[in-house]
Amino acid sequence: MRLEAQDLVPLDHKLNHTKVLIAVMLLAAVLRFWGLGSKSLWLDEIMSQRRARGTFSQMIGEVAAGDAHPPGYYALQWLAKPLGRSEFAVRVPAAVAGVAVVLATYLLGSALLGGVGGLAAAGGLGAAAFAAISPFQIYYSQEARPYALAMLLASLSLWLLLRLLAEPSASKPAASCALPWIAYTLLAAAMLYTYYYLAFVLVAEGAILAASWPQSKRIIKRWLVSRAAAAALFAPYLLVLAQRMAAAQEAPPLQSRIDVLASLPGAFAHMLTGFDLEWLNAGPAASAVVYAIALVPAALALAMLRSNRLVFRSALLFVLIPAGAVLVLPWRLQVFEPKHLAFVAPMLMILAVYVPVRYAARPVAWLGVGLLAALNVVSLADYRDAEFQKERWPEACEILRENARPGDVIAFNPPWIAYGFDHYCPRAARPDPAQDLSRPAACPPLAIGPGAKRLWIVREYGSNVAPAMPEIDRQLGKLIVEQQLRQAEFQWQSVQRTEAVLPGYAGTLEARLYRW
Repeated sequence: MRLEAQDLVPLDHKLNHTKVLIAVMLLAAVLRFWGLGSKSLWLDEIMSQRRARGTFSQMIGEVAAGDAHPPGYYALQWLAKPLGRSEFAVRVPAAVAGVAVVLATYLLGSALLGGVGGLAAAGGLGAAAFAAISPFQIYYSQEARPYALAMLLASLSLWLLLRLLAEPSASKPAASCALPWIAYTLLAAAMLYTYYYLAFVLVAEGAILAASWPQSKRIIKRWLVSRAAAAALFAPYLLVLAQRMAAAQEAPPLQSRIDVLASLPGAFAHMLTGFDLEWLNAGPAASAVVYAIALVPAALALAMLRSNRLVFRSALLFVLIPAGAVLVLPWRLQVFEPKHLAFVAPMLMILAVYVPVRYAARPVAWLGVGLLAALNVVSLADYRDAEFQKERWPEACEILRENARPGDVIAFNPPWIAYGFDHYCPRAARPDPAQDLSRPAACPPLAIGPGAKRLWIVREYGSNVAPAMPEIDRQLGKLIVEQQLRQAEFQWQSVQRTEAVLPGYAGTLEARLYRW
């Protein structure tokens, strides 16, 4: 295909960049704060809120004692504690970080594409607009977990590295040269304290410097000093990390490396379209179409960027090194999900908009991003549907509150999902206020004392963090045989039934009632 001069005119000359960026940021803020409290919290979000209840030192102690993540995000949750414990209030830190991710995507896109035909502002604006409407990013901007913050920190870190690599420092005062490196060092430490997987971003940045040699020669010593300083700042938490790794070695693997490898295309497609194909049980044909619409524009962009060594290798290594790392990790404590690599999503979005930005005058160049935008709009509409819920704890609590009687026993499978019940059914409102739910995981399952009249079983399935325990199911079966338990009816939605199934994206809750 022969390119004419008019095909290469970038959008930079046609846009008022500042006004467009402000409009994009306002759109991002509206989409992230609109409906922020409309969906109930799910178990992990409830745990985030619980971590922030006490003093700062108590929060650090709780996270270090039993959380899968370091305390960086929980520190933000702790700072937001005065806002309250409503769904909206608990999610404010993630929403603020999610809005900032859009700005960081603009900065990273501008820095990355600045040397490609003068596409700095246009590339940044295109990627920022994509990020603003992305249902994947909106979802994690409305979840009280560290994933939006991880996206923000990773994007800012690579942006700052590219700036340090591109700007000569010989003519600058020593103080002004030191400030960006101090910021870069503190950013690296914040990444380690926020999300362990961000360590692979730091590895990727080292690989980018190595791949850009000899251009990177002048900053390599300062980069090594910066990395050593960041490691020293993280050193106090290394013992906790070592304990997590030891625990991972003791547990049986939950996934094979082949399973993880097979799930990576779906993970990237989820980031770019918002569609979770596994959850939707999409067939091979539908999955292939989504994969093509999601991944072909990014792959085409990489192919076209090969002549620019720094841009090509930065984009490729930033995505592939973290993705490769998950293949060699021992998947023993959790099942791999797209959110674990969410921090590469801004880079994928920059690649996805490259072709229409690069060849703005050719309508065919907009075809791919147009299809991608259409999928994102459809996915966002599905997410906005009131029926789309993460976990239906308010409804489960309402069922028990309406039907439970004094003397009923409420048991949970697995035991720790009682935290969800405890959040939405505070002690004063529970039918069994004497029950201690402060440490449900430590309570003996199905501990039924004398005088118990009926037994409620609240069970969760379809969840990667709270799968039902077969041992509790076996104990229930034993009680049914030995004590002649029988399922009893209760009322829900004006209908008598023997079970209530509450489907959710993060897990499905099921309530059943048994009587002697």
